[in-house]
Amino acid sequence: MIITKKYLTRRSAVDGKLLIDFTWLKRYNINHNDAGIILKRLGFNWESTQVKLLDVARRCVGALYHRGSRLHDAPMQFDCSSFIRYCYAQVGLWIPRRSIQQFNCGALVQNELTIGDLLFSKGYIPYWDTPSGPHVGHVGLYIGDNRFVHAADKLSGVVVGNAKNFIQKNNYVGSVRFVPQLDNCVTLHIPPRWQDAESVDDIKWIIRINS
Repeated sequence: MIITKKYLTRRSAVDGKLLIDFTWLKRYNINHNDAGIILKRLGFNWESTQVKLLDVARRCVGALYHRGSRLHDAPMQFDCSSFIRYCYAQVGLWIPRRSIQQFNCGALVQNELTIGDLLFSKGYIPYWDTPSGPHVGHVGLYIGDNRFVHAADKLSGVVVGNAKNFIQKNNYVGSVRFVPQLDNCVTLHIPPRWQDAESVDDIKWIIRINS
């Protein structure tokens, strides 16, 4: 988990999907291959989180923009922050709804952008976490190769943009990363039999009792 001042990205299942990093198995002396065999036998499946996130974002291109969109409006329409929340929900990671909350629940990117990073600007409507905090109003998802996807406005809808141009604008605020090494993560699909599994600790327990 990545914890900052106020908000938390919770490694808890979202609609039967859970983002996990199989490298955590080493901390519990669980063999990676053995864990995979056990989970497959129990009906679990998984896919690359990074590949899934890119696929979800690209499939949303062309969707309508509507300020104040809710999750049940997806994937037909979004505003900028509901688009981000929807994309990460599809890969099994809970994040908060509003752009200022999203800005505050990850780690500021100090190096080169990687797939999955969020890009923030001041936007048309300003939001503050505290009076002295950053003014955030818009957010997009970096998808690599100097491109990002965002729910731009009512005229454009969800589009692919040039990340360098976005960053060089005067209203750019910064970038945030939720998961340190997204390319090492998988999105685990939880079968109905194990639908009460909600966290990485639950998966660890399931592996142990079925070893």
